[in-house]
Amino acid sequence: MSQPMKPIEGYASVTSVSPSGDIQFCVRIESVNLTPFKIDFYRKGQIEEKMEGYSVEARAKNYPIPSNVSSVGCGWPSAYQLKIPQSWRTGVYVARLTTLELTPEAKTDVLFIVKPAVPGEKSKILFQSTVNTFQAYNNWDNRGSYYDPPYPLIVSFDRPEETLDNGKPETGNTFQAWESNFIEWLDTNGIEVEYCTNVDIHQNADLLSNYQLLLSVGHDEYWSEKMRSNVEFFIETGGNVAFFSGNVCYYKVEFKNNERQMEGRWTWGNECGNPENSLVGVGWDNGTGHHHGAGWYGSKPEQRTDNYIVRKSSHWVFTGTDLIDGQGFGGTHGILGYETCALVRRHKGTPHNFITLADADLMHWDDEPGYVTTPGYATMGIYTADGTVFTASTTGWALGLVPRLDPPNPVPQPSPQVSQITHNVLRRLAASQIREYSAGLPKVYYYGIRSEQPDPQWTDDHVAFYAYAKQMFEAVPVYQYYAPQREPVYARYYYSTNPNDPNPGWISEGVAFYAYAKSLGGSVPVYRFSATLESEKGMRYYYSLNPEPRHGWTLECVAFYAYKAPDDVTLQGDSVMEIRPCGGSMDSTK
Repeated sequence: MSQPMKPIEGYASVTSVSPSGDIQFCVRIESVNLTPFKIDFYRKGQIEEKMEGYSVEARAKNYPIPSNVSSVGCGWPSAYQLKIPQSWRTGVYVARLTTLELTPEAKTDVLFIVKPAVPGEKSKILFQSTVNTFQAYNNWDNRGSYYDPPYPLIVSFDRPEETLDNGKPETGNTFQAWESNFIEWLDTNGIEVEYCTNVDIHQNADLLSNYQLLLSVGHDEYWSEKMRSNVEFFIETGGNVAFFSGNVCYYKVEFKNNERQMEGRWTWGNECGNPENSLVGVGWDNGTGHHHGAGWYGSKPEQRTDNYIVRKSSHWVFTGTDLIDGQGFGGTHGILGYETCALVRRHKGTPHNFITLADADLMHWDDEPGYVTTPGYATMGIYTADGTVFTASTTGWALGLVPRLDPPNPVPQPSPQVSQITHNVLRRLAASQIREYSAGLPKVYYYGIRSEQPDPQWTDDHVAFYAYAKQMFEAVPVYQYYAPQREPVYARYYYSTNPNDPNPGWISEGVAFYAYAKSLGGSVPVYRFSATLESEKGMRYYYSLNPEPRHGWTLECVAFYAYKAPDDVTLQGDSVMEIRPCGGSMDSTK
């Protein structure tokens, strides 16, 4: 039996749209005749930002609903088409529909993503909204993947989102329950990211090449083969992924009808032979081994309060948390659940260098009145395969990032440990490889982001350190200067936080990358070394995390602060030599 319809409901024609692109809003109103309603647009963040000047009126009526609506969609006509203004920033937006003639007044939200006009232009962090999971669990009209046995293998995006305004952690499938909290935290902390959806990861094989870090938040359960192959290639080519999510990549799906239908619920591990742990490092239920994920479902009587227990406090992920091995965190905020994933060492595909950072024994999660429980474990961890993959292994991680004021267990402040860990992961994994290139004899050196090789005749030596391709956090510009040479033909390069080098003969090429002026977020010193180039009566330079100079070179100072490789677990135990900072200027002898 269908649930009563709301007075006004709607959905968008696409899940995401770029500036200057068109999006249609299909709306029904509980009225026999065409009835006016208002649409206001808002961008989600620390607060809802109203898009001034874009309040419009449109008309709709009570359109019919197909009997197989969960599979084929509603088929309602477009009530309004919007061309996204170029001025709108990338982000998560809602079109708020408000009745104008019905009594009492009724409202509903239609969620959509505005993509960046130029991918990677403003940030090297990409947040993907898990719209696949939203639709799989969408119980609009009591008909969806989990609510209408026999469960339909096809669900349509052309339906209102029944749980959009719910936001209850026990449902665990809505934007409000998980992603909204994380986005609020990003905005509060001034961390700029760009946005897309699961569908964009599926459609655009080149999208991820514009970024250094992909974020998955909440409940990222449904993946197509193209989504998975695109993300795996991203990791294999040096990109990083942070799964602040649980039950990730458990079901395999296929898209149909221009990505407006999603078909299938085949398990990646048991039915497709490619378990999710080979991507994520952990799994929900891998079928072999004794560790599996845990979960609770239904209407829970109280907030879960189990802690993650720290197992490797020396790792950079825990920098600044003051946590020690054996200590717990996150339980007050209920970050474990409603679904978690766990490490299965014996299962094929688990990365050999996966590091357990924290874990939780949740085998006491027995059935209780009002909901069904699957006992199991949770494993927070990390591994590196050129790129680095971090997993929080729980849908509820974002609950630790914002105050929770709802009963029965209100928490007035965010978890400082959960917030600090999130900061550490974003800072470290958003940083790009800065590679050292050398040429000529005697050697001169150049430093570029990943594959920015200045000339094929330059030799790619190694990754020197990690810094940012875009300005973020408290990073400052590091400027690149060069001095042309007669013999050999290669230019000498010099890097400084000083934007105005006063010395003749050095030419500015602008910002090379961004690093820290002091040690922040677990960053370490990058030392400047110099040597005389007699043929040019000038100096040549190289930069290194190692304070011991190469033969014939002199240690000058600390040029700036950057990061070691993300898989280095000894950061907190490192000793740091006291070397004077350069002060951001060059002296006249250079």
